[in-house]
Amino acid sequence: MFNRRRLQQLLKIIPLGALLFANAFVALAETTPGANSANGGAAAKVEYDDLKVTRVWGVDDKTGHETDESNGLYNAIIVEIGRLFEWAKQEGNDAGKLILYLDGYPLKGIPIKTDQVTANRISYVLFPRDATEQEWKNLLGRPHSFKRAVDVTVGVENHVPLYSNSKIKLTVLSRGMFWAFLAALIVLIGFFVWLARASDVLRDAGPQPAAGRKTFSLGRTQMAFWFFMVVASYAFIFLVTSAYGSLPGSVLALIGISAGTALASAVIDTSKRNAAESELKTLALERATLKAKENAGNAAAGELDALKARLAQIDAKIAQITDVLAPKDTQGFFQDILSDANGISFHRFQIAVWTVVLGFIFIAQVYNLLSMPDFPETLLALMGISGGTYLGFKFPEQQA
Repeated sequence: MFNRRRLQQLLKIIPLGALLFANAFVALAETTPGANSANGGAAAKVEYDDLKVTRVWGVDDKTGHETDESNGLYNAIIVEIGRLFEWAKQEGNDAGKLILYLDGYPLKGIPIKTDQVTANRISYVLFPRDATEQEWKNLLGRPHSFKRAVDVTVGVENHVPLYSNSKIKLTVLSRGMFWAFLAALIVLIGFFVWLARASDVLRDAGPQPAAGRKTFSLGRTQMAFWFFMVVASYAFIFLVTSAYGSLPGSVLALIGISAGTALASAVIDTSKRNAAESELKTLALERATLKAKENAGNAAAGELDALKARLAQIDAKIAQITDVLAPKDTQGFFQDILSDANGISFHRFQIAVWTVVLGFIFIAQVYNLLSMPDFPETLLALMGISGGTYLGFKFPEQQA
């Protein structure tokens, strides 16, 4: 017989079991991957702070080999970021706007590749190294070794960079290119030193002395100094950064001042020599005329005394000019560039000292910041004044 009480108990248990089954199904659906999207639910949002750099390595563009040890110019840095793909899929997020940071310096403007975002990876190509950007100057300056270990991370502009404990060895200087540059510079300087000893490239204008060589020129020496300083610095900056627009206007002005000083010095020397030679010809002609009158013997006693006195004056003047025109023999490089007719002079010493001081400043900035110094107008004016003073003393320095 059918038990009515049992039926009532069964009807009470069925709703409870259905409820428990429904709850279990919902819980299972929430833990199943893709279940939310399949049922129209919203996926959990990935925040920027949830991203983390997990691995960094380099790829050589010539061989295609991956390496965790070094990465140089023209090569790519690949950065692996946890949950990058999920973050990039969300509206308003763009993996292409993630800036590369090396040692804390943001490197903007370098090519970014996002073709591996699906694998949570993006890559950066370290080209071009624009020497006008302060970040590159700070990063690559003071290149005391060919490679430098740097911290690597990425970040969105105006946000804190992502957490990272990854490093990579950045190639600051190509070993082969550096030694080739150094060898070429040594050969060039050595050749010029030989040329300066064998020729008149650094010597004063005018004829050679009867014995020995002509004196060295301060103006030409200063011009050669700045020429080699700028050429070597320009080549070194290009070697590290591949940037060829590293010549500031003040450096051109400095080269112009040194070249103008050397040119003006040569013009003054030539002008003085030409004037002295012209005067010598005039005196020689006058002496010949007076000598003819003296030899004729038809001059009165008073006139003859005046004629002899004038001849004595002309002879003394001719001797003086001849001594001025006589080529001076070199007394040694430093003695020549620091001395005039009266010995070592302060105005020459001043221009030499300022040239050396600015040369040290020049080298220090090129090494530390990979840029030639942009000298202020006051400093250029000081160099101009020193050069002008030197030229001003050139006019009387060979006069007796």
